Formats: sequence, C-alpha cells, structure tokens
Amino acid sequence: MQWYLLDYGTRDGVPFAVSRKYYTNESIKQQTIDLLMSKYGIAADVAGSIYFTEYEYEYSKDGKQFAVTYLRHYDMLGNEIYGTVYDDSTETTKKVFAAVDPQSTPGKGVALALPKPSAQTAKKK
Repeated sequence: MQWYLLDYGTRDGVPFAVSRKYYTNESIKQQTIDLLMSKYGIAADVAGSIYFTEYEYEYSKDGKQFAVTYLRHYDMLGNEIYGTVYDDSTETTKKVFAAVDPQSTPGKGVALALPKPSAQTAKKK
C-alpha cells in the first residue's frame, strides 16, 4: 500500500488531515473488497474496482487524539464506490477518538495539521 497526505491544516478551528491509501498489496485489497461485499452489499464487479481509499482525520487541539471523520472508497476514475461520514448524527456514525501513534498515518498528519506557534508566542515561553 502507498499512503499519501493530501491536505492538512485547520478548519473552523479544528486541526485536520486528509490521506489516501492506494492498494498495491493484493491481499489487503482483497480484504477490503470482501468487506465491501459482505458488510455493505456492494456488487463484486464494483467492489473489485477499488483503487484507493481516502480518510479525513480530526485532531484534538493538543494533537494527542484523533478521530476519522470520513472514509471513502474509490475506483481508478475517482468514482466513489462507498463511503461513511462520521458526523455524530447516529450511534454508528459517532466519531471515536483514539491516541495518536506518531508512526501511523494520522500521526504523521498531526504534525502538519496543528497550528504552529507564532514567533512571539515562542519567545514568551
């Protein structure tokens, strides 16, 4: 698999990052295809066309925790196959925060997403 960080920053005062996972490992791709078919009823030909999955992470203000705010599966042409938005509107779409592992993709994104202290703030410390 190849991971890419697409976007990061602060939106409405909340740090975020967007990453994309390309399926270069056939066994992991097959696991995702099987999940799309069994859990969401996606047809085999549609699920089998998966090319990448995109994730958006929301971080706590201190950057120690994150939650996935959406994940979307796409084919090679960028057509969405299936997606889930975690917006706290139902129990199954509730955001779940977890500790950030600095070696993980969300962990790499948080370093870029958190606002940098200004030069004056840094001098006061």
